[in-house]
Amino acid sequence: MKLSECNSTSQIQHEFDIIQGKFGREGFKQRYSPVYLYLCSLVANFPDQELSDKDKELIRQYSIVKTYLLYEI
Repeated sequence: MKLSECNSTSQIQHEFDIIQGKFGREGFKQRYSPVYLYLCSLVANFPDQELSDKDKELIRQYSIVKTYLLYEI
């Protein structure tokens, strides 16, 4: 399932767990990055709720970006 097809935050958490499993392996150089760990904890702590149409549109827009830049928080 694509993130843009999710209808609730619990579905997003499930999909992110799959992504984290792929990119959290030993070869992923950002695995211990504070930004990556923060993102993982943020997603894990979302309250379970339905996504609004606005939320889905924002997710769809971010899903088409090919390159992401990580900034220190």
